[in-house]
Order: sequence, then C-alpha cells, then structure tokens
Amino acid sequence: MKPNDIHRMDAKIWKARYPALKVIAPAEGRAKIEEIVPVDGTTVDFADPAVRLITVPGTGDKELALLVEGGSGTTLVLNDLIFNLANRPGLAGWLFKTVGMTGDEPHIPPVVKMKQVDDKVALKAQLQRWSQLPNLKRILVSHGPMIADQPAAVLARIAHQLAA
Repeated sequence: MKPNDIHRMDAKIWKARYPALKVIAPAEGRAKIEEIVPVDGTTVDFADPAVRLITVPGTGDKELALLVEGGSGTTLVLNDLIFNLANRPGLAGWLFKTVGMTGDEPHIPPVVKMKQVDDKVALKAQLQRWSQLPNLKRILVSHGPMIADQPAAVLARIAHQLAA
C-alpha cells in the first residue's frame, strides 16, 4: 500500500484487515502517515525489474508511482496526482466540479497542485517521459476509473496544461 500525506485515512483499515501488508510512504509524507498507521519504509525493492516504485519528480517527495511492465503492456499506478472523476448531478456534484475535483477528462485538481506539486517543470517532464513509454496501456488512479483510452495522450495533455 502506498498512501500519501493527503490520502491516508483508509490505510489503518487496510492494515488491520491485512496485518502482513507493507506500508510504503513517500519520504516527505511519512510523518503524517505515521499518525494513522506505521510505515515500513519509503522505498521497496520488488526483486523484479518489471516492477518499479518511483518518487514522482516535482512533488517534493510527496507522491509515489508504480510502474509495472508486463505481457499485456505497461501499467502506471498513481495515487492522488491525477483524478478521473466525471461530473455528477446535484449540489454535491456542483461543488465537486466547482473546486475542480471532477471534470470531463482526467486532470490534476487544483487542490492537488497546491498541496502536492512543488515544481511544475519537473512534474511536466516526468509526465512527458511517461507519455513516451512505448507500451503504455493503462493508468490506474485512486479517484475514478482506469484510464485505458490513449493513456499516453492523456499524460501529454496534462503535462501541457501543467505548463500553462
């Protein structure tokens, strides 16, 4: 499990349910995460070159990503960096749209930019590198459905928007 300093409340429940679970946290978020659940480390070696944990550049060591290369393509697993939540009806839907948590396409919400992004240039460069992965098939996000329709183009668009 890889919580961060803004997405950590469920970590205690998961750890209670699966006591052998290893909690890996980004270095900068470790202290806040340990308020909720003990952290086993800030890095991990999966002993498999096809599975890599990455501290996301531009996030001040607050976000981790998992890159998994397999026979069906490459999967990028993100936590709070990119949201893929569609707009919703009603007052709650209006509120989520107003604060930028939902939208018509995957994006980095303003609150995430404010709390997690400390270097837009470095993050843009990382998003562009991921967009150029030759066999990228999907992006798994914590907020919303998997991004499987042109994931490289989604990353390139978000990188471009980040620079604006």
